[in-house]
Amino acid sequence: MVGLIFTTTLSGGQPLHPICSLARVEAILEQRRQRALALEREARERDPNQGTGARTIALLGVTLLALGAAIVASFSSRVPSPRELVAFPCVVLVSVLAGAFVLRRRLLDTAFNRQVFSCLVISMGVMLFGRLVGLFVEVPAAVHFARDSFVTAGVMALCAVSMLRWTFIIAVVFGVTGTLCMVLPEQSLQLFVFTPVVALTLATVTSWWSSRRAT
Repeated sequence: MVGLIFTTTLSGGQPLHPICSLARVEAILEQRRQRALALEREARERDPNQGTGARTIALLGVTLLALGAAIVASFSSRVPSPRELVAFPCVVLVSVLAGAFVLRRRLLDTAFNRQVFSCLVISMGVMLFGRLVGLFVEVPAAVHFARDSFVTAGVMALCAVSMLRWTFIIAVVFGVTGTLCMVLPEQSLQLFVFTPVVALTLATVTSWWSSRRAT
């Protein structure tokens, strides 16, 4: 019995010294500990409740920016020029990047938050690229608004499938807006500028609620 306790037999039938057996057990335990720590870090990286406070602040800032643009657009009765169409996504994108830089330690500290931020930047980047093309090719404003709405709807739908399910509602909102911009081109400006306000307000409230639940 003593031999069974203090010695281990290898596959070849050779006895293993107790010290070697203990070292092997300790190595296995260390490997499992490292694996557990890696899984814990991965879980934190994918946790949507991490950094919700910073996300809420960032979303609130973008919401206020979109609200200001919507108010200005509501008093305008003329069709915006191609340069003005470029200015809006440019200002929003620069503001988003600046806000992310200021809040980078809290906003971009996990893989999940970086993915959400990437979705927003990609959406705004595609919108800006389409508007820049409009500087060289004549494109009606309503077509810009419809295209941008559909692009945003697609990005939000992808986000809903892979990360946040509630963003599917935003995808539907932008999809409806894109359709209305094509059906009612004369109201496309008002439709398009007020849609981000609704969508961002929903996102801000949801993020705030998630942060409350996380605490």
